[in-house]
Amino acid sequence: MIKKLTTFMFVAIASLCIISPASAVDKVKYKNCTQLSKVYPGGVAKTGGSNMTKSKGKLVPAKSKKIALVDDELYNLNNKLDADKDGVACEK
Repeated sequence: MIKKLTTFMFVAIASLCIISPASAVDKVKYKNCTQLSKVYPGGVAKTGGSNMTKSKGKLVPAKSKKIALVDDELYNLNNKLDADKDGVACEK
């Protein structure tokens, strides 16, 4: 009986520790990039978004030290903050 109870408690505690990616990200519409960048320093990207820039007429990766979080729902809530329309809002 004690072994079954211990196993049950272990499974219950372990399941509480697992956070799904969807619940780990708050889906919030931010007023500006300053607010968004406090939570997501690299910005928020949609799937397929590109943190690319033009250099000598060619697309090259932006010199960014921060990586944007890829989350379509969060990006769609904040797409007005994507000034250059590259699929990454508030990139640094």
